[in-house]
Amino acid sequence: MFDLTIDGEVNDQHTHANIAKGVSKDYIDHGDQNVVCQICNAKLWTDESIRGKDKQNTSFSLCCGYGKVELPDSKEAPPTYLNIYRSTDSKSKYFINNIRRYNSMFSFTSMGGKVDASINNGKAPYIFRLGGQNYHRIGSLLPSNGSKPKLSQLYIYITDNEDRQQDASTSTSDSVDLQIIHDLKLMLDSNNVLVQSYRMVRDCFHDNPHIDLKLRLIGKRIQDGRTYNLLSASEVAALIVGDIDDSFQNRDIIVENSSGSLQRISELHPSYLALQYPVVVRLPFHLPGQQQGIYDPNDDIDNILDKLSIESLMFTSWLECNKIYKKSRDLTYVEFPTKFVWKTKSRKWKPREIGFSIGRIHDVSPKLGEAYFLRILLNNVRGPTSFEDIRTVNRGICPTFRDACYALGLLDDDREYIEDIKEASHSATGYYLRSLFSMMLISDSLGRPKFVWENTWEYLSDGILYNQRRRLKSPDLSLTDHQLKNLTLFEIESFLLRNNSTLKNFTDMHYPDFDCVSSSNNRLIAEELSYDMTSLQNEFQTLTVSLTNEQRGVFEDVMAAIEDNKG
Repeated sequence: MFDLTIDGEVNDQHTHANIAKGVSKDYIDHGDQNVVCQICNAKLWTDESIRGKDKQNTSFSLCCGYGKVELPDSKEAPPTYLNIYRSTDSKSKYFINNIRRYNSMFSFTSMGGKVDASINNGKAPYIFRLGGQNYHRIGSLLPSNGSKPKLSQLYIYITDNEDRQQDASTSTSDSVDLQIIHDLKLMLDSNNVLVQSYRMVRDCFHDNPHIDLKLRLIGKRIQDGRTYNLLSASEVAALIVGDIDDSFQNRDIIVENSSGSLQRISELHPSYLALQYPVVVRLPFHLPGQQQGIYDPNDDIDNILDKLSIESLMFTSWLECNKIYKKSRDLTYVEFPTKFVWKTKSRKWKPREIGFSIGRIHDVSPKLGEAYFLRILLNNVRGPTSFEDIRTVNRGICPTFRDACYALGLLDDDREYIEDIKEASHSATGYYLRSLFSMMLISDSLGRPKFVWENTWEYLSDGILYNQRRRLKSPDLSLTDHQLKNLTLFEIESFLLRNNSTLKNFTDMHYPDFDCVSSSNNRLIAEELSYDMTSLQNEFQTLTVSLTNEQRGVFEDVMAAIEDNKG
């Protein structure tokens, strides 16, 4: 490593000489790579080998990961290539000087991209600028009528002099050595599995020139890639006569026997992805009575209602299918596309004959309530024929989809959140508890918010009465449970509104009565309604015991009239 900062006050002649050479006086020398890994024989500097707690390691992470990574031995090139590459005769020198041209002769694909030719207008050195995405192009198996073979077609095109065809594919003003072409061709025929695959195509065309032939290059290896085994031709390509069926999966590229233009090779192409991965079917669903229908505004209302009543959508058709096909009753909604296919024209599910697809249900937010719980059930319930079947657990129909989820154990009972609030109440203020409950709502952590509220509202209302007494300057103020709950909900709603949410987003959750809140904040009304409920109840018990029979009869008549709103 070098520090090229120069000290202006250095007068030493030797130092100035080093600076002139680009060497600083702060030159750091780590020495030689004298540490050798005992597993992979990699050479390291001492500073690289002493990292970590153990300073006496015989193997290291930097090179082979302490022996976890085993690098294969480098394989020698074929003797034909080594001789022509390493030799010092005129033939080898000629090959080295023209190696790029020979490489182009035997390439399978051509490079594709947007070449910017406008940049080379001046006298500056030539610049090759390639814009956009760089990719490769591959042609058809056979050239079109009247065209010369090129690229991979040269491995299939049958001629009496293939060497001259190979030369003609990249012909320029300079000639090439046909003997070198011949030697390289024989070498590739013996050692390159892709060449062997295309030679299989050539043999098939030789036996039957009019055969409808397709070559599929296999994208997934049969053997484990970590073993570094040599590939065989059967692992790389497959010849297919006639149409291609779905029995061939995990393929890479299809090359037709003849086409009008070159075919682009890209893993981003949708046809490529369809060969690598199964098709994903999006599965819609809806709550009872919420089926969508498409109609013309000019249609008669009776016709519109008739259209809406037809069970023809994917979801309702699935329910009907479970009534017809016995094998479908063992499948969930997500598993259904693996055995059945949706026919758009007839708008019905039909048993699948070939291939398979993967089903995925649309995502639903927990804020949507029953729709969210229905989605959970659709991933678990097998073969239902109606919405009631989806809600059926142990031969009993649950009132809601949420109740069915709890009965099946698909949801937590939220008791851990209840215990968290109770535990926090020992050391936290009521304001903190209300904030904690609000954050649980916002984060969709609660499966049953109302259940948690009803079991913790007494803790969440801590401090509400004290705040009201201070606000109204009434130290003897008392509030009923209904008033406490209402004011607590008002505080929670205020917190949610500040965080772009509201209690209305949560199914079955109580909502504050703002008129009651307004009355509670009015000092005169609050004092008028402020009663000591305990003392009043004790007084009531004492007085009712002392009533005579005649007085009791009058009391009961008056109370009955008040309760019936007749008084």
